[in-house]
Amino acid sequence: MLSDGARMSKSDSLHNAQQRIAELEAELVRLRQQEEMRQREIEERNRLQREHQVITQRLLDKRARLNESMQTLDAVIESLPSPIFYKNIEGVYTGCNQAFCAYLGKTREQIIGHTFYDIAPTHLANDYHRADLQLMTHHGTQIYQSQVRNAAGCDRDIIFNKATIGAPDAEVLGLVGIMTDITDIRHAEHEVSSLQNLLRNIIDSMPSALITIDSQYRVSHWNQQAEKISGLSAEKAIGRTISETLPLLTSDMGPIERALISRCPCKISKSLPDLQGEMQFWEVVIYPLMADEMAGAVVRIDNVSDRVRMEEVMVQSEKMMSLGGLAAGMAHEINNPLAGILQGAQLVRSRLLGDSPKNRKLADELGLDLEKMHQFMQRRKITKMLEMISDAGERAAKTVHDMLSFGREEAPELLPCDLKSLIAQTLKLANQDLTGGYDLRRLHIVNQLPDDLPLVLGVKSQLQQVVLNMLRNAAQAIFNWCELNAEPVIRISATIGVADVTIHMADNGPGIAEEFSKRIFEPFFTTKNANKGTGLGLSVSYYIITDTHKGALTVNSTPGDGACFNISLPISAASPISNI
Repeated sequence: MLSDGARMSKSDSLHNAQQRIAELEAELVRLRQQEEMRQREIEERNRLQREHQVITQRLLDKRARLNESMQTLDAVIESLPSPIFYKNIEGVYTGCNQAFCAYLGKTREQIIGHTFYDIAPTHLANDYHRADLQLMTHHGTQIYQSQVRNAAGCDRDIIFNKATIGAPDAEVLGLVGIMTDITDIRHAEHEVSSLQNLLRNIIDSMPSALITIDSQYRVSHWNQQAEKISGLSAEKAIGRTISETLPLLTSDMGPIERALISRCPCKISKSLPDLQGEMQFWEVVIYPLMADEMAGAVVRIDNVSDRVRMEEVMVQSEKMMSLGGLAAGMAHEINNPLAGILQGAQLVRSRLLGDSPKNRKLADELGLDLEKMHQFMQRRKITKMLEMISDAGERAAKTVHDMLSFGREEAPELLPCDLKSLIAQTLKLANQDLTGGYDLRRLHIVNQLPDDLPLVLGVKSQLQQVVLNMLRNAAQAIFNWCELNAEPVIRISATIGVADVTIHMADNGPGIAEEFSKRIFEPFFTTKNANKGTGLGLSVSYYIITDTHKGALTVNSTPGDGACFNISLPISAASPISNI
């Protein structure tokens, strides 16, 4: 048996062993935990390594794609024809494309790392600097025009289109800019503007009114001649319908519409008063616009009054030419019996009033007292009647002579004539003229001719015939007008021009209706009864003045307010006024 000491020693040994085992187990647990932590660290490190590899690959891929994008962007920028450049915040060039280098005529080395003061004239660099400072104060874009000196040393007009570089919420890092050369465009615009001004000046200088209208008949162009005939400026006319701006076309909208639909030109002729109330003749031509994308027309309006009146004069001249042949034939037929009448009247005067031996011998044989017979003829006014027969015959012979001259194309000799004296003599003859039953002595003739009236070239007898015809026509018109309630008056005045003298013979008779004034100088045209006139007086006068004397014969008249005949004759070279 073991002693108590031995048992106690054995018990302590067992306790120590158990305690050691517990410590070993604890150490084992600790070692296991450390191993597990180490394994977890290894796994985490492996995981981080894998993630790092993934991230690194991703970054490499992104960098590759970014490099590819940058290369693509550089290639695109490089291929663009427009000059492109980059700058940093200090205004130093950090990049540009080949177009920018070529435009300035410099290499990249001469541009990159330098400022605009190194590559541009100072006055232009100052402009660029002010624009860059304004743009870089905050994010945004900028478009402005300036000039750039190109490789050839020429200053060209440029549009700069710039934008800042950097995130909107971050500071500005720099800018990128694109240049667009607009010099050629400006030149083209200037040429177009010059052509437009030239075309506008040509259109405004034309004597025709030119008006452009659209499909709604609204005015889109209105030249100066259109302003004159309408009284409306282009500003007031454009945008309004043509019927509003030009009332003379109100009644012609139908033809204008048909011209637009058919695309065929249309011509309209009409007579209407102008702004001053004077009757004018107008020719309107509508030219449809032929382009498919444009609908409308050009309206051309011409005042053809002068042409119409010239055509009337030509018709008048043709009628006068036809009258010449007729007058010559009539004159020959009248001349023979007229010669018999004049000769018979002369023989009657000679045998009744003459104191010839044959008359006295026959009177003695018949027991006739010639003195008493002469007294009888005087008291019965037979002598005066014979004188009237002779005077009338001589006037008729003169008319026949004029008609023969009218029918011949020979030119009479034009000599210097004193119009004042000639008209005074004609007025004396007119006071003795009772032709047609109108006593010219009952007219109050006011002679207002100036004393310094220059000489004119003419045939005295023919000019007297014209003046006498004018007086007779005025007397007939006045005495046949039952509404005359004043003294009948004819005023004779003159206007002295540079190369001609115009005699005005105005009366206070009934005047001439407009439809008659156009035909008043036509042969055989008359408003009198068939037994009152032949219609030759004014036509013969017209021929004498216009053909023989190379002058002009016109009439101005207002119905109810008299008529004024105007006789224009060229001034003679012998007149002092012609040498002024």
